[in-house]
Amino acid sequence: MHDGPRRRGALPALTAYLLYAGGSALFFASYGTLANVYRIEVAHLDALQLVLVGTALEAAVFLFEVPTGVLADAVSRRLSVLVGLALTGAGYLLEGALPLFGTILAAQLLWGLGSTFESGAVDAWVTDEIGEQRAAGAFMRAAQVGQVASLLGIGLATLLGRLGLAWPLLAAGLGFVLLTGTLAVAMAETGFRPERRASDGGGEVAAAALGGGFARLRRTLVAGVRVARGRPVVRWILLIALLAGAASEVFDRLWQARLLQHPLRVVDSLGTAGFFGAVAAAAMLLSLIATEVARRRVDAASHAATARTLMVLTAVLSVSVLGFGVAGDGRTALGFYFLAIMIRRVNAPLGRAWLNQSATSQVRATLFSFANQVDALGQIAGGPLLGLLALKAGMPWAFAACAALLVPAVLIYARTLRLAPAADAAG
Repeated sequence: MHDGPRRRGALPALTAYLLYAGGSALFFASYGTLANVYRIEVAHLDALQLVLVGTALEAAVFLFEVPTGVLADAVSRRLSVLVGLALTGAGYLLEGALPLFGTILAAQLLWGLGSTFESGAVDAWVTDEIGEQRAAGAFMRAAQVGQVASLLGIGLATLLGRLGLAWPLLAAGLGFVLLTGTLAVAMAETGFRPERRASDGGGEVAAAALGGGFARLRRTLVAGVRVARGRPVVRWILLIALLAGAASEVFDRLWQARLLQHPLRVVDSLGTAGFFGAVAAAAMLLSLIATEVARRRVDAASHAATARTLMVLTAVLSVSVLGFGVAGDGRTALGFYFLAIMIRRVNAPLGRAWLNQSATSQVRATLFSFANQVDALGQIAGGPLLGLLALKAGMPWAFAACAALLVPAVLIYARTLRLAPAADAAG
């Protein structure tokens, strides 16, 4: 933990982490609420192009997740987070400025690359700054802050969307650029020491990124693989990430289309954009309540408590995804959607806390990145196949297949409970 002075103007680590969580959630919600509507109505993408946009994003995550995570472990977690935020902002600005299929694909690649710089680094950074015990609570608190900020982002997107569907995307991109500058001042890095610090002029950082630090990067990567091989819990976590990734892609890409298959008067009165904005806001409010209940009742520092909670929630998630897919009316489908999205948003911070229990400081960012890469691989492999099933057999069959993919994950959680005493003792 804090073994060096903070730079001038830096905030306490937890405060900076919550600023990151709130800011990134605010601007992502501004972007994501109407992004698909923008692609359909302004860029005029067809169904295949919409799928390829998602594939481009996941491919970028898959290709760059481990290299960027290793870079964070070998050079600087703080620098990795800042680079990721800047790339994300650039991607959003590019998409909003040029509504063309090619530029939207390029924007997704930028966003995907940026997310990999952030994903493992930010969780590893805050853990090193405040300690592993406090980090579990910080993950849950950050999820709550993010949910509140997302509500504001949804409102911002709705207001700006009245001026034009590109405006929420452009505002989100500018917001990420401003957040990068703010955190460049607010974030300190006092709890992490790579093998050799960067020189004052930044030459060591550049050397590491361009090839001069490859030896250190390889050693860190090897250490991460060794942890995964030596700890059965980590291997099970990665398998669950693969299954969850494969199951999530169709849900994420097709849930709006599935709801619109049902006649809902509220869609006619609010319009499509207004309806989905209202759905997103309601889902965030429900998720905020569910996350608070989980934060208070689940001991996220205990392997047994965390695994047991994830097992039950994933079982309910499987049922809710199936119910959403086969529901015969819009109200029932909407109810199952809310249940599914609440569980997924509670599962996310609990899953990070679970993986965090099995990581050491030296390879923590790498292991977080491994899990994200495996999740992306599941989406890349499972998404097109389940999308083809939806095209040929209908969306209910695709959602039923998603629900089936989650059943083995429930069984894996149950199996890991046998490792609970050893895992908790090791932690």
